Amino acid sequence: MLDLCEPKPYLAHQAMFDASFPHGWHYYMRACDVAELSDEVIDVTVDHSLQITSPLTAFPIWQMGGAVGRVGEEETAFGTRDAAHTFNITAMTCGTDGFDAERDWRGACGQPSPRTRRASTSTSSWKRARSGSSKPTARRGTSGCRR
Repeated sequence: MLDLCEPKPYLAHQAMFDASFPHGWHYYMRACDVAELSDEVIDVTVDHSLQITSPLTAFPIWQMGGAVGRVGEEETAFGTRDAAHTFNITAMTCGTDGFDAERDWRGACGQPSPRTRRASTSTSSWKRARSGSSKPTARRGTSGCRR
């Protein structure tokens, strides 16, 4: 077991991720919370995941609740503690080829459109589904990226 939890300067901590995010590659990250993994949320997730073309794009889905949900909304900088699940969507390509399509997929989360960085109007199904108040996509092909 490797325990890297220790006091360290912020820049040293951030540098731990450098190998996973090489300089020159393209990244676009968003997170969104859903009240539940309803049929509609699952359908929207599957529909948009099938549009992924980059084998580098990922979207882990984290189950929340438990100790996270027992802390008051205003007690820490981490908010939306009433969410049942959080999607952390990372569109990633090793160059400009295909990057716009990867970012367009991410708009499913009701997040800013990749081109305008303003609220997207084409994501109403996801917005309805997540207001309710998966599985990672299979990798296709190779990335063709060099480090």
